[in-house]
Amino acid sequence: MTDQDFLLASSTLSEFITGFLHFKGEFESPVQIPMYENSLCIGIPLGKPFDLYLGGNNLEEESIYIESFDKPYVINAQEGIHHIWVSGKISLVIPVFTTKGTDILLQNFVLHPNQNIYPLSRNGLPIFNLLVRKQLRAIQNDQEGLEIVEKEFARFFKKHSCEERVKSGNNNSEDFIFNN
Repeated sequence: MTDQDFLLASSTLSEFITGFLHFKGEFESPVQIPMYENSLCIGIPLGKPFDLYLGGNNLEEESIYIESFDKPYVINAQEGIHHIWVSGKISLVIPVFTTKGTDILLQNFVLHPNQNIYPLSRNGLPIFNLLVRKQLRAIQNDQEGLEIVEKEFARFFKKHSCEERVKSGNNNSEDFIFNN
């Protein structure tokens, strides 16, 4: 099994993200990472690309194979899709969103209900652009990658909070969680 950590999100993000599941290790043969049935998550690779399989309870039930998992993907775990299988040198981060964070993402998502996995960029969200993806591939260690992921989510939720503040007519900086 992979080495797995749960890292709490910074206080800046705690309203939107509870923490991050971080899976890491090096595997010649695929190993599985369990998923919650009927869940929606974002898988973010840190460092070099690795192989990812999305499927059932064993590898023979594999339904989707991504040879070079090298950018953030939305993983939509519908019936029959219960596990992520990975091989190679992996470092995978899966954010655990709060209800508020999930609601904000879903308000901004263009859902693709007939696809179990697709690039996050297909949603049109202003998050994890090409420059950030290049930074994630070039990291020297996992901590550096986790910091990039946190900053990117902070930027996204800050932008959303600013837009909501403007819409509501609330310009009181004390009510703004990202006030520096």
